[in-house]
Amino acid sequence: MQRRLALMTILALIVASAIVPYATGMRAAGTPTLTVTPSTGIVGASLAVSGVNFTPSSTVTLRWDAADGTVLGTTITSASGAFSAVTVTIPGSAATGIHALFAADGTLSATSMVTVLPLAGLTLDPSSALAGTAVSAAGAGFTPDAVVTLRWETVSGTVLATPSADSSGAFTGASIIVPLAASVGTHMVFAGDGTFTASTTLRVVAATATLSVAPTSQVAGGTVIASGTGYGANESVMLHWDGSAGPVLTTIVASAAGDFSGATVIVPATAAVGAHALVGVGGTTSRQASASLTVTSSSGAGDEHQGGTRPGWGCGDTNHEHSGPAGHGNAESPCDKAKEHDADNDHEGHEANKIGRSANHESHGSASANSSDRGTSGKHGKSGDGNGKSNAEKGHRNGHD
Repeated sequence: MQRRLALMTILALIVASAIVPYATGMRAAGTPTLTVTPSTGIVGASLAVSGVNFTPSSTVTLRWDAADGTVLGTTITSASGAFSAVTVTIPGSAATGIHALFAADGTLSATSMVTVLPLAGLTLDPSSALAGTAVSAAGAGFTPDAVVTLRWETVSGTVLATPSADSSGAFTGASIIVPLAASVGTHMVFAGDGTFTASTTLRVVAATATLSVAPTSQVAGGTVIASGTGYGANESVMLHWDGSAGPVLTTIVASAAGDFSGATVIVPATAAVGAHALVGVGGTTSRQASASLTVTSSSGAGDEHQGGTRPGWGCGDTNHEHSGPAGHGNAESPCDKAKEHDADNDHEGHEANKIGRSANHESHGSASANSSDRGTSGKHGKSGDGNGKSNAEKGHRNGHD
């Protein structure tokens, strides 16, 4: 009995010594290792998973976030316990952040970390704009440090801007100009870096330019300040007097937002008293807007040939006497001309009066000298005296005309 028991023990040891080396040979040497490429991605992105040092010819199960988590896929290891380029997809429920990817064959296991990036996104500020105006774009979830191309309407549409993403795959403050030909309504704007793509909508609104002036009333030759909105980005706006076909008083460049302010406008010196219009016309968009302006007084009135204190010039009234058209401070005013005209008349009158007095004096002398002669001499004396009075009267009248 004892011999039989001893024999069985010996046989068991022989079997064990044969099995252990065989089992040891089935296991690959080294620690199981798992590699995931790329190690970052957005929800739905594909990852390539490879592993080494697993149990040879075994089934390896790949799971998300835990050893018993969502199954992403399975593969069979080689005779050396390796597998490569097994494609798995980041689950749609995965939150942004760091996650674990597990691989196990029932005996051996390994883990690798995966970072889930935010979904690529694109925002516009404002979300509605006029055609030809500027909009600011911002994005996230793109490839770090990649160039992101912004396009109009489709992924292959007109390029609007090409900002560069930062190390986190984001960008901000990219300025885009809404195409001038864009129709009123909703349009698409796309952003892509060759790997990730995002899109958003932009509503193009009807173009309504506005124009205002301050003050709203001014004298001819005076100045007003004009402001406007709703023009094209950075376009030149011409300010016309009394209609878009009228003379251009000044030109100002609108901002990227299509507005301007502080434009100094000089009211034409020839402007008539009454209501007028200042019209702003966009040089690129042809958008128009107008503002009313009342001219309260002209730079001059009356007839230059009217002189003295006649109505029209206010001559003689120091509170209302006009000095001439605005902008001609050195020019002689109508009142000055009128005064010169009166001075000339006074001078001529005085001269005529002197002549009259001289003639009168001579006639008196002739009458006295011939007083003894009662004949024709007396008649001549009276005649001379009459001529003297006549000349004096003419001189007096000339002095007052």
